[in-house]
Amino acid sequence: MKQLYLGFFMSCLYFIHMTHNGFGVAEVYSKTRKSCVQFFDLWRHAETGNPSPEYKYQCAIRLSITLHNVGVDMKSFSQKAVKPASGRQTLGRTIIDGLPVATRADEMAVWLKQNPFCGLGQAEDITGQNWKDKVYGRTGIIAFSSYWGKNQDGGHIDIWNKSRFPYPTPSFSIDGTFGILANFSRFAFGGWGIYNGGYYYGVGIMPNLADSKKIIFFEVK
Repeated sequence: MKQLYLGFFMSCLYFIHMTHNGFGVAEVYSKTRKSCVQFFDLWRHAETGNPSPEYKYQCAIRLSITLHNVGVDMKSFSQKAVKPASGRQTLGRTIIDGLPVATRADEMAVWLKQNPFCGLGQAEDITGQNWKDKVYGRTGIIAFSSYWGKNQDGGHIDIWNKSRFPYPTPSFSIDGTFGILANFSRFAFGGWGIYNGGYYYGVGIMPNLADSKKIIFFEVK
């Protein structure tokens, strides 16, 4: 049993290393965006920390800051362009370092559907249990809608690098589950994972991304 635990621990360490090193992605950064966004910009400068501790779930916040990092100011993300999510009176929006930041995944996905910056592909509906098959080997942004939480109304939005998300800090930051273990379980071993999540006798072991009512992919090359 000790050997089994040691093997799992070493696999986790390897996965952390491989995800943080960017797999050879070039160091490219432009504070003022003068060209179309390319994926290596997003991946190399992905925000994976805890930028706004007052929010329990920060996927949209992290993606917003990632866009800021590559010169996308998100000034068009406002209630004039995006209606608040169902049941909300105002748009989930805050300001960090003087720039607009989305706080809800579904609302950010609506904004992305408007193709607000050069380099972002058209929205593709990849909803279904085989969503990984449709984006395996591709790069971009994925939005998952309504698949976790008490009322199954929680979502997630993140950048996607061929077979996985960026690796977050070890916090409850990925769709309400423990970030590192959730990512390892879902995307280890070439992206297919060892356990994708699900519910057993009404108890959520880990939310299954494939159970999302809607999954949208935006390609960024």
